[in-house]
Amino acid sequence: MNTYLDQLFGSLEKYRAELKAVMDREAGGKNQSLQLGVMGQPDRARVATAALSRAPTSSHSRVDIVYPDVKEGSPEEMVFRIQGFIVSAQLPPFMQTPRSSGKTLQPKQSVKITGLGLEEFDQALKGIQALRDVVSSQYDYTTLTPWKVETEHTFSTLEASNCYFSSSHEASGQETVTLGKHVDPMGILLKIGQELRSVHVQDMWWLTMSVCIVSYQQISPGFIRPGHLVELQVGVCSVPIGKGKNMMLVKLRSVCVLSRLVEHDFNTMNLQRMINVAPMNKVKRKVGYDEDVEEMETSIEKRMRISDDQDENMTN
Repeated sequence: MNTYLDQLFGSLEKYRAELKAVMDREAGGKNQSLQLGVMGQPDRARVATAALSRAPTSSHSRVDIVYPDVKEGSPEEMVFRIQGFIVSAQLPPFMQTPRSSGKTLQPKQSVKITGLGLEEFDQALKGIQALRDVVSSQYDYTTLTPWKVETEHTFSTLEASNCYFSSSHEASGQETVTLGKHVDPMGILLKIGQELRSVHVQDMWWLTMSVCIVSYQQISPGFIRPGHLVELQVGVCSVPIGKGKNMMLVKLRSVCVLSRLVEHDFNTMNLQRMINVAPMNKVKRKVGYDEDVEEMETSIEKRMRISDDQDENMTN
């Protein structure tokens, strides 16, 4: 096994059981109503959520899933939860310019997780589809592009992402923020933002990363890697993409590492493999100055004998 993913997919039953235990626990916890799997129940998404259009008079406005019946203050985005194993991640720091295939470059941070075929995970994907139906109620259903489920090793996955930039028009009235050195140490994103004439708003950077294995604490994005069992907090919205079409997005809001068992097992196995490697052929090496001293003493003795012989010859 050469990677964490090889370890993950090579011991499916073990890690599937770990994920199921976590999902069962969360399904009965205090945040059970925000589990994506709950949204997959019949009519649950339609009754428990609302779709908010940012420009109600436009058929190409962004639409967010929010809490229903907000009487005071501004509407609040609903943030849902789902657990799974990371199969890929694009997280800060941003160290190299992404390749462009001719399309407009739009750098993002993202995490893709899998449920290893668990029914509970697939139920959560049904929840996403149900939320898509709620979003589509705000405009002609045919304008919303299909939402597709991708797979990894034949198992369903879910990708949640968050773009670094928003157009100046979309960001109107929103608080802009500056990308710090911990996110953009090389200044690459700053340059891309200037070229796109886009800005980085608070909504784009509401992303926290933490570890909850023993106790809750915030961590660096570099700590997170494939094979980690995580809980994602996500929002759901749709955005216009041009030509009269809209696309649903699963927005990444938070990543919490729940277990590093795959990483631990992988490292333990590699260490054991190194210990069990057959010893290499011994190589002789001379270290120290004993021979040099011996040669020096021999040379001195020879010179002394030569000197004695010369003195004796001169005497005779």
